[in-house]
Amino acid sequence: RYQFLGAADAPVPDRCCRPLRLCVRAMAPPARRQRSSAAVALAGLAAWSCGSIAFTGLSMGRQLRQECTLMRGVCTVPGDLTKDLLIVFEGDICKVKTFLNAKVGKGGSICKTQVYNVNKNANIELALKSGTKLETVDPESVKATFSYADDDNCVFMDSSSFEEVAVPKGTIGEKANWMAPGMAVDLKMYEGKCLDFSLKSDIEIKVVMTDDTGRADGTVMVEIENGLRFQMPSYIRVGDTLLFSKENLGFKKRLD
Repeated sequence: RYQFLGAADAPVPDRCCRPLRLCVRAMAPPARRQRSSAAVALAGLAAWSCGSIAFTGLSMGRQLRQECTLMRGVCTVPGDLTKDLLIVFEGDICKVKTFLNAKVGKGGSICKTQVYNVNKNANIELALKSGTKLETVDPESVKATFSYADDDNCVFMDSSSFEEVAVPKGTIGEKANWMAPGMAVDLKMYEGKCLDFSLKSDIEIKVVMTDDTGRADGTVMVEIENGLRFQMPSYIRVGDTLLFSKENLGFKKRLD
């Protein structure tokens, strides 16, 4: 600054950062300080290092702001959507079931999202624009055991308070047909309401009937204790115990 204003002999302010003081002093005339190629190179290196640190700090700041955004409970469509994610849409809490992003026209895209509306106990489809930000919900996990079911709800007992918690069958989905007394689960609670649940372990269940229907693939019709029927391998026999996945209810193996 002093070099360009013609005041090269003026003292360099102490409040200037060190790289700036080195640069100013390096540009001073011989009367002030003997110029040397080493001094100029050192000043340039110091200025470059300062700029690199500032750029790195800026990048880290942006990353930190993004992480803080996620921690506050905000997701961006479609990049942050995942199956079973709990979002808030128009004041209602919804659980994401499936989603498919498709381009519409020039540049824009729409994410068709199938959700279960917990507040209204209904399945709905949302058309969300790409880049839309939605609030997410982080529920509390509560250990419980299944007690019984009625026409509309599955009733669980909280393992800590021993209070009954009624959960709509729509929240549980197809797993409601697999519930058995004493089965351990995790309830996802938020403001006194169960938003979701998960099984603690895979399901063990016995075969009560088999029926050879003469299919070309050699499979037989198998009925299990909960009344559900499946086409399964012919080696399955009445009385066998079968293991089904706690995640997708798929058949895993026959237990010895």
